Amino acid sequence: MTFIKNQHSGILLTVIGLLCCGLAFPDSIITINNLSPRYDTSGNIIDAHDGRLIKFGDTYYLYGTAYGNTDGYGTTNHFHCYKSTDLTTWTACGDMLTNPPTGVYYRPHVVYNAKHKKYVMWYNWYKTLWSGQYGIALANSPEGPYSIFDQNVTVKYLAKGVGDFNLFVDEDAKGYIVYTTIADHTITVERLTNDFMGSQQTNSGVILPSAEACSMFKHNGIYYVLADKMCQFCSEGSGVQVFTSANPLGPYNYRGNINNLERTKYPASAAIDGDRIGANWGNYGGWNDNTIGYFPDSIEFTFNGTRSISEVDVFTVQDGHPTTPTELMTFSKSGITIFDVEYWDGTSWKLIPGGSISGNNRVWRKIAFTAVSTNKIRLIIRGSQSNDFSRLIELEAYENGVNVAAKTNGGTVRASSEYLDASDNIIHAQQTYIAEIPTKTSTAYLWMADRWGSNTDGIKGHDFQYWGNPLVFNNDGSIRKLSFVNSFSLDISTENTAIQQCWTPALNSYLNDKQQLVVNSTENFAGQIRILNVSGISLLSKQLKISSYLPFIIDCSHFPKGVYIVVIETYTKRYSTKFVM
Repeated sequence: MTFIKNQHSGILLTVIGLLCCGLAFPDSIITINNLSPRYDTSGNIIDAHDGRLIKFGDTYYLYGTAYGNTDGYGTTNHFHCYKSTDLTTWTACGDMLTNPPTGVYYRPHVVYNAKHKKYVMWYNWYKTLWSGQYGIALANSPEGPYSIFDQNVTVKYLAKGVGDFNLFVDEDAKGYIVYTTIADHTITVERLTNDFMGSQQTNSGVILPSAEACSMFKHNGIYYVLADKMCQFCSEGSGVQVFTSANPLGPYNYRGNINNLERTKYPASAAIDGDRIGANWGNYGGWNDNTIGYFPDSIEFTFNGTRSISEVDVFTVQDGHPTTPTELMTFSKSGITIFDVEYWDGTSWKLIPGGSISGNNRVWRKIAFTAVSTNKIRLIIRGSQSNDFSRLIELEAYENGVNVAAKTNGGTVRASSEYLDASDNIIHAQQTYIAEIPTKTSTAYLWMADRWGSNTDGIKGHDFQYWGNPLVFNNDGSIRKLSFVNSFSLDISTENTAIQQCWTPALNSYLNDKQQLVVNSTENFAGQIRILNVSGISLLSKQLKISSYLPFIIDCSHFPKGVYIVVIETYTKRYSTKFVM
């Protein structure tokens, strides 16, 4: 790499190199369209859902569940495969699985085991709903047919029933399964055997409760698990919670939700706003956790300094239209039934006297006790009447008749989770896979998801599958929010031919102090110039004409910070370099 100084400011740009040239390649810019169904070469709508898109050799394979005209829960579900060399023209490979036993089938995922030279398909199936188990089938080619090897694979949490899952193969050829359990819908990662035909049952532990539709991949040495709450063919779709780790088996850390605006209408702050009624439930009227069917949940209240607390009052949701609560008011629907109130003694959490409550049916539960000195308390909710969420209207903590937990008195609050309304989902679709697509410049990570109920003909097998424009990774490893795109382009050309190390005509490029890319030459030069991001998406394409006295200038000031690829092509050669904004 040769560095070039900015000719106007004299600042050394460590981001621009001399342009090297290679042989010309055919144009391989393809367009992904999300507004219409994809068709195979026979003119049929592609029916392949909740599976994966993966490249074996020079061919892309799309695997998925064919639902046809069903509600998705029937025993007629089967697995389809389609293949393409350009992500545009798709040929149906037919049914994949030979002689499957009667059951309900979902989510086929295929990986290749190089040591045993086998294509290994894991799939989810149920003899009866919801007795979930995993099957494994093997084939000698990507499109199959696949013969069943094991109908009931043992994984660590098999006794809980197993549901949605995904497979991931690391750079060291070790395989992993990320999956959810039926009993409590917890997401976990497990190491596969070396042949990918079973599980070693070495497990990460729970990454996320009350979730499904999980995916796993690796980028820049960081392992990612993406999942969100249950959807079950819902039209509003689900969010995408991101978890990262330096190790495939964790521990994993939460890094935000990239498919939800996270404008919760059930914030923890609503539990200290002074409203005991909760008349605006669903619109800042109280706190609701975000882990359906999973307990315990916790909410922590911090005071403005150390206080002597002798009373805590807990208010949960009422039945029907709420009114001013009394101590005798009861509920029968959704209130919290089992909870503990604890205080911080400076070293650890302690139960307040009389603070362990079970069998509660009171909307307003008052707990009086001998005063304790503390700067914070927390409520641990272990169950609710509806056995789904923790719902709290208000919590009050008293010192000498003053509610020191109240926001107006300096109180603050935080919760283990806050419910995110699906109406705030950016893309109304449910995740299925993160496809890794090689492009001219790098690997594009496409978020794939099913838009249930999206086709106007009402046929589930015709519902659209959304393929998102490539994920954008921040410097800290987090992922930027998704955005719905009607269509986008990818340059999927591959440069297998060796680069020619030639330096004529003499091309120069640099960024000036106006954030303009300047390209000049000592010779007359004509061709096409394109600027792409590192995911291979073409951001700009123009005809290029340079003379020895007239440079070519492109304004890049509107580009966000990041790495960009410059490609200059003539009829016979291609030149490329990169720069950083």
